[in-house]
Amino acid sequence: MMSKVKEWATDLAEVYLDELANDIDTKKITLQEGIDQAVQSNVNFGLLGFNDEHKDILIDELTEYFESEQGR
Repeated sequence: MMSKVKEWATDLAEVYLDELANDIDTKKITLQEGIDQAVQSNVNFGLLGFNDEHKDILIDELTEYFESEQGR
């Protein structure tokens, strides 16, 4: 049962991150708005390998991720 919950939460995090990356890439929101939305969300980014225990590190990792996804 736990693995299904973890799988669901991981899928949710992936979809949310992909949607934010797409919104940034298509200029619906700015990079800063995407980062702010991600940090304020209840999404568990730790499941995707992000360090979500320290806000400053998470912001740096999200910035790097979103910048690497632009134009893909």
